[in-house]
Amino acid sequence: MHFEVVAEGVEDEATWERLAKLGCGRLQGYAIARPMPRAEAARWLWESGADVAVAGRPMRQVAM
Repeated sequence: MHFEVVAEGVEDEATWERLAKLGCGRLQGYAIARPMPRAEAARWLWESGADVAVAGRPMRQVAM
């Protein structure tokens, strides 16, 4: 079926590593970053070089 799994609430590196070994390629939680304001999140994503899209456009094409 080629589902893509997103693990939410990942709070520590041990959980992150275990999920990666199980093949989960998308994570969300405090282990990655704490909640932050929108502008700070955009800057964080930009500086991290993350491969993300906003409204279907690559992050690097989105005005900040």
